[in-house]
Amino acid sequence: MFRSATFFTGAARNGTEQPDVAWFRPDGAQLTDRDWSDGGLRTLGMLLNGAAVTRHGPRGKAMRDDSFLLVLHAGANVVDFHLPSTIDGGRYRTVAGHRRRTRRAPPEAAAGEVVRLVPNSAVLLQVIDLTT
Repeated sequence: MFRSATFFTGAARNGTEQPDVAWFRPDGAQLTDRDWSDGGLRTLGMLLNGAAVTRHGPRGKAMRDDSFLLVLHAGANVVDFHLPSTIDGGRYRTVAGHRRRTRRAPPEAAAGEVVRLVPNSAVLLQVIDLTT
């Protein structure tokens, strides 16, 4: 997901119904055009859809990757970020983010649960497929 040969577009790819990238506010809702113009917005999440990667394997088969949510917080105050619904109904697993900086970033969490971010922090979560 982090070494894509193409730009993310926000459109569905590879036969998926979900966009390759989606952006979220701290309340877990997708960013709107108005949100992008909000100079006071200091926290956002970027959900990368692993099913929508555009790379192909050596035999031409479309590859699938894991999905990730990167949450960035550039504010001066603590903020609660509500985890958005996952692409495949899975859960989130924290894979990066200093525990002291993210205060109680859960090792695993479901959509709607909260990750508390301290000022100027980030956390990376992997979407865990419940079917595996």
